[in-house]
Amino acid sequence: MNGRRNQQKTCALLLATALVATLTACGGDATVGGQAPTYTGTPGSGEEVSPTAPPTTEPAQVVTGQVPADAAAQMAHLSEPMFPLAKAGADQAVNPAYSPLSVYLALGLTASGASGQSAQEFAALLGGDPDKVNQLAAGVMTEYVTTGDGPTLAVANSLWLDLIFTVNPDFEQVAKAVFRAEATSLDLQAEGKDRINAWVEQMTNGLIEQIIQQVPVDAVAYLVNALYFKGTWATPFVSELTKDQSFTLADGSTVQVPTMMASGLDADYFKNEAGEGIILPYEGGRFGMVLTMPNDGVDQITWDGTQVVGWLGEAKPHAGIELYLPKWESELTADLTEPLQSLGLVAPFSGSDDFAGLGTTADNEPIYISEVAHKAVVKVDEYGTEAAAVTSVGMVREAAPTEPIMVHFNQPFAFALVDLTTGLPLFLGQVDNPLDKP
Repeated sequence: MNGRRNQQKTCALLLATALVATLTACGGDATVGGQAPTYTGTPGSGEEVSPTAPPTTEPAQVVTGQVPADAAAQMAHLSEPMFPLAKAGADQAVNPAYSPLSVYLALGLTASGASGQSAQEFAALLGGDPDKVNQLAAGVMTEYVTTGDGPTLAVANSLWLDLIFTVNPDFEQVAKAVFRAEATSLDLQAEGKDRINAWVEQMTNGLIEQIIQQVPVDAVAYLVNALYFKGTWATPFVSELTKDQSFTLADGSTVQVPTMMASGLDADYFKNEAGEGIILPYEGGRFGMVLTMPNDGVDQITWDGTQVVGWLGEAKPHAGIELYLPKWESELTADLTEPLQSLGLVAPFSGSDDFAGLGTTADNEPIYISEVAHKAVVKVDEYGTEAAAVTSVGMVREAAPTEPIMVHFNQPFAFALVDLTTGLPLFLGQVDNPLDKP
């Protein structure tokens, strides 16, 4: 029999949130307008199918807005210290990078269903109460869409709910109105992994193939956020000019790396006592990459809410710049659980009842965050940048303690290999002496 649905089941809520930024000159396309396309089936098959079942509540009126002018400062408590903490605890880090917006949106969506001490700690970390956080999210969902020429940028959110989990209608309304997410009810054990991972792979243009490695037997929900950006440099590099150039490592040794070259470039440039840098815009002009070479090494950069804003303010237009920029790829995979706890997000990881606002499990046990995982991939070449990030927030039930059960086969025993669906026995037998050999 399938014991997955029995009364002993440990219920869990997993929230998987993905931010994906893709800026490139080639690759697939995206449907925009506030909601990116959703897919099921085999990735890359070309089959486009919405994964969402009919909404469980009445359609919510979409909340529109603008990205706040102080959004960087609002995210400062999270974005400034997270990068070094993520690097320190990374399972894998190659030219490490991470997405603070991905983590912010993941935690912001989670915070929409939090109360009590957990809500207070979320507010301190996210720079405001849910109303302020949702204002930033609504701005992203409104503004980060394609308008005419320039990059393609699409934002999508989805809720994947196991059949035994009942989502709180108030939370679902926020998810729909602010994050523009629709809910899908499904058997997570049977189909959740394939459907969610196919959706993630499509939304990241294949950079991140999966967010779910396996669906635990106690999983009851996933919340997935994806953002897709596709564009090119406003002034692409000429690929024929890319040559191997010497690159000095932190230990003083040198290596030869493929280096792009632009001569006579017009760009915003800044230089101060801390170092120098340049801003390379993408098509459309709203988005760009800030590149800086600090005098004291990259580990001394503080990614606070004013650092990048300061660079943007200092940069001035310069003509005739000769630029050499290596091609590179970045990847980071890290568990952010301990970093977030060190930043003051403690109560959400305890067995309180602070997440009743998300929904209820079959036995009404409290749920709490069990892990926060993050993965980011960045690729830079002559045409632009392709990047993807995924953040997953997993939550589990506060299960009541039970007496341990021990079964010790220390005497002859019988066995049967059967079809659990029909009860049809395939093999029957007994064990008299395990040391005996045929």
